[in-house]
Amino acid sequence: MNELEKFESRIPLPMIKMEDCKDGFLYFIDARNAIIGIYSKKVLGFVYSRFKFSSNFIDIEYHWDIGNVQPEMRQHGTASPLKEIGPVPKTINDKKDLSANTCNKRVLNYLNRQWKKLKEERDKYLCEPDTKSPA
Repeated sequence: MNELEKFESRIPLPMIKMEDCKDGFLYFIDARNAIIGIYSKKVLGFVYSRFKFSSNFIDIEYHWDIGNVQPEMRQHGTASPLKEIGPVPKTINDKKDLSANTCNKRVLNYLNRQWKKLKEERDKYLCEPDTKSPA
């Protein structure tokens, strides 16, 4: 199957509403810089692994619906969750504080491994599969 056929065979999925997202679960997301992310109720968004200028770090894409909860954040919602992948193992996500400032190397490594593992499946659902991080 060539690249055009792969693109044309993608399955469009509706966005999962913020109130339906589960804290500490991994999702396929359609976002500016990510294709998978761990939903965090604390930040109302998705923690993801970002590669930029040869650095790899944790960052956040806010849920598209964040403006419904925090009107001042309306323009900052950039992530649309498309499909729940499953819970993040407790050994990875200790639920203390899953935010960009305190997330540890275990979460970063987990996200990088999941990105590689789910590469084939994510191509079925997401637009621009090779333009989103990790690269």
